[in-house]
Amino acid sequence: HGHLQWVDVKVVWKAKGGKSQGKPRLGYCAKTSGLTKFFADAEFVIWLAADEVMAREMTDAQIRTAISHEMRHIGWEEGEDGEDGKAVIVGHDVELFFSEIRELGAWNEFISQAAEVFQQAGLL
Repeated sequence: HGHLQWVDVKVVWKAKGGKSQGKPRLGYCAKTSGLTKFFADAEFVIWLAADEVMAREMTDAQIRTAISHEMRHIGWEEGEDGEDGKAVIVGHDVELFFSEIRELGAWNEFISQAAEVFQQAGLL
């Protein structure tokens, strides 16, 4: 995550992750502002849900991978006309359903790239 060498990021535990779109939430990355920025003393905060980590019986390696995933939500946006850039939140590269690939195939560039990775990993 070399692009983050000048970005202040704090990683914290949250007791319960709650749910997002009906699914348990393991972690989250947020750009701070206001009081959160003041108390966190960081530009971004990443939290992991202790209840989910315990329920999934995650290993240290899996926890590090979850943090790495959340850090990938921090991108860099170049400034206009040579101005300094800034760190920003970025979304996932692709959003899909496994059933979509199974039933419809790789119907666009992003799904095609994801399907290739899934096949290499033995997921399809």
